[in-house]
Amino acid sequence: MLRNVVLNRNREAVFIPKPFIIVVLIFCVCVGVTHAQDNECEILEMSPPMIPPPIDSVSFVNTHQSSPQWHESISNIPHDVGQCASLSVDGHTVPVLVGLTALTLGLIVTDHQTSEFTSGYYERSRTVASVSDFFVSVGDGQSPLLLAGAFGVYGFAASDRRALRTASQILEALFATGFMVQTFKHISGRESPSEATSNGGTWRPFPSLKKYGRHQSRYHAFPSGHIATTMATVTVLIENYPEHSWLKPLGYSVVGLVGIGLVGNGWHWYSDLPLGIALGYAFGRIAANSSSRDFIDQGGMKFSLAPMVNDNGNGLRASLRF
Repeated sequence: MLRNVVLNRNREAVFIPKPFIIVVLIFCVCVGVTHAQDNECEILEMSPPMIPPPIDSVSFVNTHQSSPQWHESISNIPHDVGQCASLSVDGHTVPVLVGLTALTLGLIVTDHQTSEFTSGYYERSRTVASVSDFFVSVGDGQSPLLLAGAFGVYGFAASDRRALRTASQILEALFATGFMVQTFKHISGRESPSEATSNGGTWRPFPSLKKYGRHQSRYHAFPSGHIATTMATVTVLIENYPEHSWLKPLGYSVVGLVGIGLVGNGWHWYSDLPLGIALGYAFGRIAANSSSRDFIDQGGMKFSLAPMVNDNGNGLRASLRF
């Protein structure tokens, strides 16, 4: 029996002021950055002046601390798209691409069941629905833009070149990711769960621009743009502030909650998420490191597939590591 998720349900939900939470998060990041820079200055003052900095430190300063040009967030997009395309034919990334394909296909097989399971919690609990809606709104593009603006204002006010570059790179990653995600959406033409006419949604490849514009929910599920923009933003932050070890667990937790929320409210299937995450991660790394070679040399993504045996039976365990 097919499910039709009704959006904007009439329910008494818990109100969560998103702008307030975003401002608090930005404040925490800025305070943490300032504290880290103060500690760095103290360490530099105590270090012998005759010892030159290591090559990696010089590279980090040149990459992350130089002042960005005002147009870089736009003018770098063709370069970023080209670098992303080169990754798809690089021998180092072939295992990752094969793994992503296998993971996506595996999730497609179980999409109907997993979507029904997740949406059940969404429909039965006002709290779960409100929290899910909040995290979905975090990935809608507005929050990353606000975050980029906050880093830009802070960078100008504090003469912090790293904050300015972070702001520029967030915008660059968002624009490049959005372009690629929309390209895939117009190619795949997959139904979202809320409009599903078959289990797992019907695929209508290459819909016309007119049809896509009139009925986006029939064509725009694959891949998820929300998860891609969230991952791109988190990746840029991690790349620019590697000394903050808490950014990875916090950022990846937000990405996961955004994904679960998207499935719960009927916007996406779980199989829409892996490619979106991969695109966001790739463009975030490319924007922060300027080249696909840096992306590959510094590790990139790693995918593993292994047999699994537990009380529920046998199966395969997929792992995507950043």
